[in-house]
Amino acid sequence: MVTLNYSTVDKVVNLLQIEQVGSPGTPSREGIEDLILRAEDYLDEETHQTWKTAGIPITAEYHDYKIGGIKLLNVPIKSVQSVQLYTGSSWQTLTEGRDKDFIVDYQFGQIIFVSWFWHPTRYVRYGLPRIYGRFKNSIQVAYTHGNTFVPKTVEDACTKKAALDLIAASDYTNIFPSGTSMIDLATKAQIWKQDVDTFVRRYRRLISR
Repeated sequence: MVTLNYSTVDKVVNLLQIEQVGSPGTPSREGIEDLILRAEDYLDEETHQTWKTAGIPITAEYHDYKIGGIKLLNVPIKSVQSVQLYTGSSWQTLTEGRDKDFIVDYQFGQIIFVSWFWHPTRYVRYGLPRIYGRFKNSIQVAYTHGNTFVPKTVEDACTKKAALDLIAASDYTNIFPSGTSMIDLATKAQIWKQDVDTFVRRYRRLISR
């Protein structure tokens, strides 16, 4: 069974004012579900974050060592399974805690080091690129990211994105309502696209390594 996170078939159908689905000449529920899943992935990828509540596992994400800490690529963080530091010959597993090795800012996705680690990259200069190369991506993190609820703004953007994809995928113009007192479909699609683009710009996070 397909699990939809941000929207539902009924929400897409209601937005498009389609009277029925699944009959000849109309889109299927399965087809709309697939478009919703694609819309969810699109929003996640474009904004570099997710609102899925189940939690998405990241088994190994690599970063360069920085004394102050690192910023993970996906937020918000639900749990951190491990943080490891490459010391030159092996991976050292670090311990979470203010009196240990690191703490986690779960909302902003940051691993903040609270211990002072000896690490060769601290002493690297431009004349020693080979030393630096050995310790490139020397922090390895395993974690899950996701959210506790789906905001209405996310639901709205996903529903409109799926509706736009449905309009573009096939010619179902004969099943959409029309009339002199209504906004034509092309104008609605343009407005929806602007809404989705605005959402992506507003929620996109800058990712720096």
